[in-house]
Parts: sequence; structure tokens; C-alpha cells
Amino acid sequence: MSRVRNLPSQLAALPRRISRNTSAATRLSLVAVVVALGCLLITSVVGLQRGSELAEQAFRDRLVSLGASRADEVERYVESIQRATISQAISPSTAAAIDQFGEAFLELGAQEPSAAEDAALVEFYRDVVVPPLAASRGRPVSTESLVPRSNGAVSLQTNYVVPFTGDERVVIADAGDGSAWTALHRSLHPRFSEFVIQHGLADYYLIEPDENTIVYSTAKDIDVGTSLLTGPQSGTALASLVNSLPARAEAGTVVIADFTQYPPVGDMPSAFVASPVIVDGVLHGYVAVRVGADQLSTITTTDGVWNGL
Repeated sequence: MSRVRNLPSQLAALPRRISRNTSAATRLSLVAVVVALGCLLITSVVGLQRGSELAEQAFRDRLVSLGASRADEVERYVESIQRATISQAISPSTAAAIDQFGEAFLELGAQEPSAAEDAALVEFYRDVVVPPLAASRGRPVSTESLVPRSNGAVSLQTNYVVPFTGDERVVIADAGDGSAWTALHRSLHPRFSEFVIQHGLADYYLIEPDENTIVYSTAKDIDVGTSLLTGPQSGTALASLVNSLPARAEAGTVVIADFTQYPPVGDMPSAFVASPVIVDGVLHGYVAVRVGADQLSTITTTDGVWNGL
């Protein structure tokens, strides 16, 4: 019983007994081990931190390298679009196409649209065009401010825009209206469509020089047939770009508008390149192209793969 009662005091004295029975060399060795473990712990922490910094720097260097590479690709693409637009603008066949489409558009303008055509166009703008624009802008959009009023625009949009707009957009070569414009379109549209596909463009425009009216468009959005001077799309980036070209611009002149919202395509970001069509010193009009944001994303992300990241 006495041994049990003395057990707490014996346990309390145990460290002092061990200390007395442990040699100085052993104690020094223990201290050295503790110091070494502390140094190892500190070195490990510092090493991990430094490794993390090096990995982050390597990632940043890689990102900068990729960014520079993609920037070079975008620059080369834009330069190629400039050259292609100029080649179209100085071509006699493009000048002839603008002249012919312009004349055919005047013929369309001489014919009064029917009440049914006017009603169908207004309904299309109210139900299809305005809702996405209002959602994009976060405010109401007036249908009346967007609907074109010229006979030519109403005819073109009624035959080529209204019936073929939806989730699966279809652009046809012949709307079957029997007009001279449609006959010309049936002949030339495949050629211009191929140009758009080759260069990864979203649209290609032929613009006559009197009212800066879009007399031909590959994509057939709601800008086709409208004047860039006085029409409902006269305040867009495309209008500002074309209207900025001087009346006496030299052949080979090219201007660019950077990406901005473009109402005819639901305020989707678009960039534009335009050039005056001049042959033998005569201005026949303008050629312009639209570049969509999808093409830029394709270049910068390697078609969505994000190669290298």
C-alpha cells in the first residue's frame, strides 16, 4: 500500500532522475537532433514556398509566351483580311457587281410593297429582332426605330431575311420573287460566299456610293438594303467606318473598326474592314467585311482546345 501511495511522487521525480542518469554527450546529441529537425522543417517550408513561386513564374512566362504567339496570329489574320478586302476593292468584277446590284435595287425600290409584306416585316422585327436586343441592353427597344421604310429594303428583307431566320439560319440563292436582283444574286452569291468561307468572315457587303446603301450582303441580316447614311443602321460601327472614307479616297485604301456591339446581329461583337471600290479612277462604291468574335476566339484558343495550357 505504501508503494502505491508513493507512486505519484515517484512519477514526478522521474524526469529529474532521467536527467541525472543521462550523460552530457547524450543531451547534446538530443539537442543537435532537435535543432536539425527544426532546420529541416524550416528548409522544407522555404523550399515549398520557393517551388510554388517558381511554378507560378513558369506558368506566367508560358502564358505571356502564348499570349504573344496568339497576338501575332491575330495580327497576321487581320493583315490577311485587309489584303483580301483590297483585292476585292480593286477588282473590276467587284465594281461591276456593285453597279449591277445597285441598278437592280433601284428596280425593287420602284415597286410599292404590299400591305401584307409591310405587316410581315413589322411582325418579324417585333417578335424576332427586338427581344434579344432588349435583353442585351437591359431596356426596351423600339420596333419602329429598326424597321426599314425604303421599298427596296422592305422587298429584300421580306424575301431574304424574314422567311429564313431561326435557330437554323438558312441563306438561299433564289427567293423566287422573279426580280432582276434575285437573278443577279443567283449568279454571284456563290462566289462571294466562297470568299467569306475562305477567310473566316461573318459577312461580306457591297455598298453603292450615293446613299451608301448595302445592295448586297452574304449573310442577309437586317442591315441588307438599308442606307448607312440615313437608314435605321446609320449609327452602327459599319456605317461610321464606311462614311469615314473620303469621296476621293485612293484605290487600295483600307480602314478598320475594332470589335464593338453590332445591332443587326443582336449586338454581338463585330469588327469591320472596308475599302473603296475604285477602277480607272472612278468610285463605284465600297466593299466591307464583318469579322465575328467567334473567329477571334478560334485563333486565341486554338479552336477551343486551349493548347498548351
